Amino acid sequence: MKKIDFVTAENKGINVSLQNGETHFGKTVLEIAKLIKKYKISDDAYFGSSMDFANEHGYKNNNGSKVKFNKALKLSKKGEK
Repeated sequence: MKKIDFVTAENKGINVSLQNGETHFGKTVLEIAKLIKKYKISDDAYFGSSMDFANEHGYKNNNGSKVKFNKALKLSKKGEK
């Protein structure tokens, strides 16, 4: 299975692109966490510039998308050792 290799902010949510070109969207922290858990993140994954300019994509401030993604990342690892 291909992994997540590109992450962008979009419409108050997060869009993840897989190595095979597939894209998936999550609006809530839980939806994004499920995507991360299902597809995993590749070692060479990176953020698009929209993650730095999140207010242009519906977030209240520019770090909002990174905060949401990091919460989802933490949630996706819950229960792992």
